[in-house]
Amino acid sequence: MSEEILSEFTEELARRREPIPQDLIKKYKERGLPESEIAAALLARSALSHPEVPQSAMENSARKIEELSKRASASPEAKKPGLKDRIRRKLGK
Repeated sequence: MSEEILSEFTEELARRREPIPQDLIKKYKERGLPESEIAAALLARSALSHPEVPQSAMENSARKIEELSKRASASPEAKKPGLKDRIRRKLGK
């Protein structure tokens, strides 16, 4: 049953132009199609019609992670001594 509904959903989705047709999503959620399958179909359609979109999103994510790691290593909080170092300093070693 789910495969038939998924097939109908993808056929209707292929005929639509809008990126996320809310009425279509609502219709098939009410018919029992799992949200994960709806999301997968939307993602697949987006990837097939605009292959640069997923690649761009991945590059943006990688860039953000790199920037955050650079900020974290350069921030004063990252340079604070650990518990072991603080104990050593207090003991004079």
